[in-house]
Amino acid sequence: MTDRGHLVKIAGTMMDETERVETERVRIEAEAQFEIGFEQSANANGNGNANGSPVRVNAAACALLGRVAVTRGQLTSAPAAPRA
Repeated sequence: MTDRGHLVKIAGTMMDETERVETERVRIEAEAQFEIGFEQSANANGNGNANGSPVRVNAAACALLGRVAVTRGQLTSAPAAPRA
């Protein structure tokens, strides 16, 4: 700026983020499609951590194993059916 406060020069940088934004959109879409396939599959699917503890399983895996959910790395047992 000059002594009188007039602008003399502006410097800046512009970046085209089109490719990054498109890549992120495709990644999010792929993750959503994977989730649908994982959760709605008739096949038992599950993921575990490095220690072998289950991290998550789908409904088919719970049905196969007689469990209802993964809680803190453990498959939670299904409640006993009421006796007639």
